[in-house]
Amino acid sequence: AFNDNSYENNRVNDQTVRLANSLILGNSHYLEFGGEATRNTIDYNYIFNEELGKTDRYGKGLTTAFYLQDRYRPIKKLEITPGIRAARYSITKKLYTEPRLSLIYHASDKLRLKSAAGRYHQFVRNLMRESPMEGDQDFWTLSDDAVVPVSAATHFIGGASYESDQ
Repeated sequence: AFNDNSYENNRVNDQTVRLANSLILGNSHYLEFGGEATRNTIDYNYIFNEELGKTDRYGKGLTTAFYLQDRYRPIKKLEITPGIRAARYSITKKLYTEPRLSLIYHASDKLRLKSAAGRYHQFVRNLMRESPMEGDQDFWTLSDDAVVPVSAATHFIGGASYESDQ
């Protein structure tokens, strides 16, 4: 409670069950696959005061996902890992595909050059509530693609790692 007339509460519950498997196929392929189910429950209540009203958001969502990737070594110094993840989100009833690709080049025993790209979706969203009295406040809610869109991003990553003898 911020004062005698206002109240804000935001509860997030995340329950996930995950199954991961791997399979070695010859000398150069390492297959990884699995799935997960995540149930999110979110409850948000905000009362500014009795005259101006209140905001109540409650939601339950289930995300089921499956993935497959192949860590492939065509030559000793190069690892290529293409993959795909498919997620179904119960609130929108849509299937979201998320392709991924990573490359690791072993320049030496100590130096690795890395790059990766992938598509990602976020179903639990952090939103901002404007408040002239308290400053901007954030809260968590579930995407519904009507009021709160499912967020999506494409990531590109590059880097290097060096392992010293120490």
